[in-house]
Amino acid sequence: MEKIIFKTADEVLQYAIEREEEARDFYLEWAEKVMRPEIGDVLKEFAAEEAKHKELLENVRRGNDFAHAGSSVIDLKLGDYHRETDIHHELNYQQALQLAIKREMVAQQLYLFLASISENGKHRELFDGLYKEESKHKERLELMYDDDFMREN
Repeated sequence: MEKIIFKTADEVLQYAIEREEEARDFYLEWAEKVMRPEIGDVLKEFAAEEAKHKELLENVRRGNDFAHAGSSVIDLKLGDYHRETDIHHELNYQQALQLAIKREMVAQQLYLFLASISENGKHRELFDGLYKEESKHKERLELMYDDDFMREN
């Protein structure tokens, strides 16, 4: 597995910002591809929420006050996820949902980690809130997947 190593918390924040932007683009792309309008609406809603997440993270990064405890080298072991993000244009709907679920799981891990190292209560609350929102996304995606692919006909 390829390792993704961060030398600073700022690098982790930048990584999170980039993933939120990717998630937004991914959801908008798939909102246009799906056949059912109600699924497209959910994906557009997710895209808007990911854009808000990106903005919140950019505000933390701009504030230059992200105090954290921990080592100077951070390995979140996200290499497998990182490789899969480049192939999403070739996926079918079922595979796209699977990838979206995996992305949300990675986002959960990322925000859980950021909350755990944050020394600022305000930032800890923010990351905890983002963790909870990504958990809701994952749960809704899993329900969509179950409804479309796991239901017995």
